Amino acid sequence: MKNSAPAVAILAAVTLCSSLAAQQTLLDDFASGTDALWQRIDRLAGTGLGTTVYTVPSGRYRIASSQAIPALPMLVATAAANLDSIANPGNYADGRVQVTMRLDNDATNALVAMRYDLAAQSGYGFAANNVENRIYISRLFGTNSVTLASTPFGLAANTDYVVAGECFGDRLALKVWLAGSPEPALPQLTVQNTAFAGGALGLAIYNQASNLGGTGGQLSAQFDDVYFTRYAATATYGAGCPGSWNATPGLAVSGQPTGGGTFSFDLSQNAATSLAALVVGFARSNVGLGACTLLVDPSSSVSLLLPTNGSGAASQSLTIPLGFPALVLDAQSFALDAPSAFAASLGLELIFP
Repeated sequence: MKNSAPAVAILAAVTLCSSLAAQQTLLDDFASGTDALWQRIDRLAGTGLGTTVYTVPSGRYRIASSQAIPALPMLVATAAANLDSIANPGNYADGRVQVTMRLDNDATNALVAMRYDLAAQSGYGFAANNVENRIYISRLFGTNSVTLASTPFGLAANTDYVVAGECFGDRLALKVWLAGSPEPALPQLTVQNTAFAGGALGLAIYNQASNLGGTGGQLSAQFDDVYFTRYAATATYGAGCPGSWNATPGLAVSGQPTGGGTFSFDLSQNAATSLAALVVGFARSNVGLGACTLLVDPSSSVSLLLPTNGSGAASQSLTIPLGFPALVLDAQSFALDAPSAFAASLGLELIFP
């Protein structure tokens, strides 16, 4: 496996600062004064609780109940969904949505939804709970939710916060910070879940159930500067071959795989306290290598030797520089199995938008 200049350049980018700005798409800053890019989803209409009022005051998107909501033993929510994400949900399955959010009073909670199915009313919610002073990653099913992760976070009404939710494969992450202050280096919450694979993006407001401290009141929140950063699509190919320890090496990706973003190739199920090789290139192959198959083109690849820990795991972080549109990377990992043998993962292809 020999080095090629482009591959070496990408792997050398490991040393770049991870603070490079990711390639973001501004979905709406509401400067138009309308919500023309959003589908209104009035869940209050017909419930006897009034209706939802959608306005755009001072270039912000305000979603509010038309009247105060009484203290109720169940969750009541209403929302709007981005039209392009409804039409092209696959484009929004893996990535990060970032929204500036303001809760207008102490009775209102709000969330950003990802991978949301409008018909089934199901998806993931990244929530700022103003009543509990907590932030949440939740699994949503109609008026029910299951908490996947939460942590205390002090919230104040009439204050701008930035909420950034991330979905990539089975990994979910959430960052929340005061607008105008530095973005946290790491998410406050991360969790793995496989309930939903794709769907729309949405903005929602909801009450607090009375058994959880809700006392009722008007629901009202404002949203601004909705950005989406699309992450690389991933696909596996070929077949791996097991080692003498009766396991086939695993290869996965975590982090922020997009132009300007830092992510990791995560190796697993290798021999403990040994050596593994990560092979990264620009094309697939099918070349016999002992009892295994090399699935990355050796003429356009580079390999790195990595020490495994006591669990047989290793990782390598990479930063893809900005300005690599439609970049495709193919990767495979190999583990040393006795002096002259190998075990290998299947191939992993990343298609960068």
